[in-house]
Amino acid sequence: MTDHDDNDRSSEADDPVLAGLAEQVTRRLQAGERVDADDYIDRYPARAGSIRGLLSVLHELAALGRSIAGRRQARPEGDTKGRP
Repeated sequence: MTDHDDNDRSSEADDPVLAGLAEQVTRRLQAGERVDADDYIDRYPARAGSIRGLLSVLHELAALGRSIAGRRQARPEGDTKGRP
């Protein structure tokens, strides 16, 4: 990784458009909505790579959240196994 790569990632992290998209997409995923990267890429083509990466991560986090929630629902009430 070069210093240039680090600077690009730093500027992406500070991008208010990407931050706003992250919040919007997170809310939509939590509501169970389908989110298509192409919808956002069409609006922000200059940020296509960043949007693809962001949505990929957010989809994975949403899937993890659903998995954890499913395990909690499947566990009988009062069962504390697996919990710290």
